[in-house]
Amino acid sequence: MTQSRKQQRQTPADQREPKNITVTMQGGLIADVDGIPPGVRVRGLEMDVEGMDEEDLIRLPDGKQAIENIWAADPVVRKPRKK
Repeated sequence: MTQSRKQQRQTPADQREPKNITVTMQGGLIADVDGIPPGVRVRGLEMDVEGMDEEDLIRLPDGKQAIENIWAADPVVRKPRKK
C-alpha cells in the first residue's frame, strides 16, 4: 500500500508541531478564543505595554516588547465505546 503524496511530504516534526495564528493587539481586549482546531495555537500579542511589569513582557525579534498570551485547542476527551 502506498502513502498519499501529502503523507509522503509530512515529516514527523510537521505532525507534532502546532500551527500558529498570531493576533496583535494594541490597547484592545480579547476575552477568549474559541473553535481552535487541534494542532493550531493562537498567539496574542498585546503591544500596549506602558506601565507593565518588565517580568510580564517578552522581547520580539524586531526589538519591541509585548505581553504574550497563548490559546490552544481543548484536549479531546474520547469516551470508550460500549461493547
